[in-house]
Amino acid sequence: IDEIIGMWIALLFVPKAGVAVVIAFFAFRAFDIVKPPPAQQLERIPNGWGIMLDDVVAGVYANIAVQISLWIIRSYVPSFLSF
Repeated sequence: IDEIIGMWIALLFVPKAGVAVVIAFFAFRAFDIVKPPPAQQLERIPNGWGIMLDDVVAGVYANIAVQISLWIIRSYVPSFLSF
């Protein structure tokens, strides 16, 4: 369930177009594997909360990365994902 919540957060406010969803998936997986701070520290919280929270942080980081990626892509290709 932690992976589902993390991916859901990664997709929040992201257009549900194939390219954006793929970018979100790979960004989430990358942040979940690398575990940048504070995800690595949160993973140590007991009773399963740490396992859940590190995926929440990975989802937030992935969402930010996707939003920035889409913003950059749209600045070069204005019609990209415009619907």
